Amino acid sequence: AYVKAISSNSNPRIALISNGHEPYKGSSAVKKAYDYLGSSTINFVGNVEARDMFDDRADVLVCDGFVGNI
Repeated sequence: AYVKAISSNSNPRIALISNGHEPYKGSSAVKKAYDYLGSSTINFVGNVEARDMFDDRADVLVCDGFVGNI
């Protein structure tokens, strides 16, 4: 909603930060988030690793509290 409000991007790409691109990697919380985001109607593009944050793979990055604090 925020990206839509501040830009002309009406369909932002949403990615989940994980320790691998594969959906089976990450903590149980990250795996559950992957399943939830994947079954939603948003433009979910899958997992990205931290090194991919600036590679224009996604417009919005979702992470857990630990990763967010780092």
